[in-house]
Amino acid sequence: MSLKKLFAANTASQNENADVNMDGLHNSLDLIKMRRFLLDVDKRYPISAKEYIFGDDAFNSMKKQGSGNFYAMYLDSSNHGASFPVQNLKQMNYLSRNPIQWMPDDGETTYMYLRSSGETALQANKSLAVKWVAPETGTYYIDSFFYGGTRDVSAANDDGIAFGVYKNTERLAYINKTSAFWIEKEDIQKDLSQHVIKTVEMNKGDALYFTADPKGVIKSADLPKIYIKISNSEEEGFNYSLGMSDFSGTNPDDVIAYSAPEQYPQYDVQYIVKINGKDVGVFSDKNGWEKSVNFATFEMRENSTVKVEVTPLFTYRKYKILPDKYGIESNRSGNTIKFDLSDPKAKLSFVFEDNYKNTTLHLFANPIDDNAPTASSENIIYFGPGYHLLSETIKPKHNQTVYIANGAVVNGSIYVEGMENVTICGSGILVRDEDSASGFRGIRLIECLGVKISGITVNINMSMEWTTEIRRCADVTITNYKVVSPEWASTDGIDIINSQRITVDDCFLRANDDTITLKGLEWDGVSTSTLNAGIKGIRVNNCILWNECNSAMVVGEETLAKYYSDIKFTDIDVLFSYDDIYYHEALYERAVISIISGHGCTFEDIHWENIRVNMCERLVCFAFIDEFYKIPVGEYCQALPGYMKNITVKNVTSNSTSDNIYANQIFLKGWNADKTISNITFDNVIIKGEKLTAGSPLIVKNEYVSEITV
Repeated sequence: MSLKKLFAANTASQNENADVNMDGLHNSLDLIKMRRFLLDVDKRYPISAKEYIFGDDAFNSMKKQGSGNFYAMYLDSSNHGASFPVQNLKQMNYLSRNPIQWMPDDGETTYMYLRSSGETALQANKSLAVKWVAPETGTYYIDSFFYGGTRDVSAANDDGIAFGVYKNTERLAYINKTSAFWIEKEDIQKDLSQHVIKTVEMNKGDALYFTADPKGVIKSADLPKIYIKISNSEEEGFNYSLGMSDFSGTNPDDVIAYSAPEQYPQYDVQYIVKINGKDVGVFSDKNGWEKSVNFATFEMRENSTVKVEVTPLFTYRKYKILPDKYGIESNRSGNTIKFDLSDPKAKLSFVFEDNYKNTTLHLFANPIDDNAPTASSENIIYFGPGYHLLSETIKPKHNQTVYIANGAVVNGSIYVEGMENVTICGSGILVRDEDSASGFRGIRLIECLGVKISGITVNINMSMEWTTEIRRCADVTITNYKVVSPEWASTDGIDIINSQRITVDDCFLRANDDTITLKGLEWDGVSTSTLNAGIKGIRVNNCILWNECNSAMVVGEETLAKYYSDIKFTDIDVLFSYDDIYYHEALYERAVISIISGHGCTFEDIHWENIRVNMCERLVCFAFIDEFYKIPVGEYCQALPGYMKNITVKNVTSNSTSDNIYANQIFLKGWNADKTISNITFDNVIIKGEKLTAGSPLIVKNEYVSEITV
């Protein structure tokens, strides 16, 4: 049978114009169908263009000239009008790291800079530009815009800023702002009429220039911002549903899932999730780089295997499903990722193009509980499926249970003080945002005994608020608890403060600050005789951590406690640990594994074992400090006597490929001869496939550190 006849037979039932007599194809519809059949177009991946981005440090950190083919440039003149002399531009030579920004030189009188975020500062009689060099001959598509502006928008006689886009010396666009102005990014980002959108043919080595000229007058400060995206393929529409299944043969009763309530404060939903054919509600927040962080939660029957499909609503080349311990074997059809799942407490993270700063998805499974409550009673405070905007904080009493059911989204907070045997559980969501009418923190426990927290997901959909606080408590157990609080910053996952016998097990914690921290905040006294509460008997096991600033696991920081002792972190997966968005590479007191003392105190018998690090900056930091985030600790700085000793770091593997100047570093800093660090063991620490040795340059220490065993 001829190829044409084979094709006609295949399409006869689908295409009314097919040649059912099988003697050849005879119209354009058949030809189109034949092309799709032969090329398997319906199952192909959507085209993912090669993109070059400046002005978004989630994609380009600009830590070296030529990053993404971009260069920071300047000119010792200004007021060039519509004919900017790009041929006279010079490269900026000085990279400041506090924060990271390019400058013409390190002279004290040079105030002009260009940052990877797109922020710039112009100086009188100087101009700046971003240069991009074409890596290959071809067609390129430009989408750029200029925003920011003059600091004082009311300044009289300010002549504004002139912006230009040039291909080599040919002007492609000229935007002349003739007076003081300020444009917010969110106002211009979606208004394409204010973008410079061009299609250009370029030879390899040709250059594009994006210029900013302060002209003749700077009344306050000229602070323009630049965003540039250049791609080698024009964006095309694509039917993302082409790879989805019909889920035949699956049992829908093995899954209970709900849609996301309309009232939830969505940022940008980027995924479709289906399990055994059921749509799972997807929730969204943003991270510090203003990229969408999505999460979804559902229930599945124990001892069952369900079919999961995740469809990103964007093009991509590669993906990871983390952590590796779940052993997920997936395949891709069209834009859809498919796999089977049998673990009813799985906590999966999807990362694309190895970019942990960009959009991600977290998918949380929970076991179906056939004995779960369905209504409130004397000892149960119940929230069923749907959205609940609270006008008052939830305050359970002794022996009460707060149950947030699957499908429930509770906007508010839970506050427990002086109570015993309180339980907070379910598989629903607790959220706090700027419109929350009550409370402080997601969950706050003060002077409690025997509290249990399990199952729920907490989202601090705002900044500057911890997610979970446990203060002066004992015998608290937290299991299968999920935190997704990615907004910048201070959204700590779990803060354990002057407490004892706290267990955190099988949890997922993502925060834009420490994911788990053990603090001493007894401000009433500054000597061990007046500090009542030590921090002891802390167990953190089988957890998955993701922190976008500060540390993943930190013992200390604020350290006004009687002592720190008997603390263990075991079987931990650290997916991503970043130092700081604004002071990247400029803060030494941050790491995956940290003991940080701002006020003194004794630290002993602290143990990390079986820690798997996927991506990080500094690996270990044990230090006595006098400033934190470049702010002095204050009047109680190192007021307590102290030391760090008998500390073990065992079976730690870091596969981080960060190019940070202190990537995978182990930093040890004693305070003085009376406040030292000693008896530290690094046992079987593997960094990028190589075992740590005593002479490794990754170990950095001062003279107040001794007795290190490697």
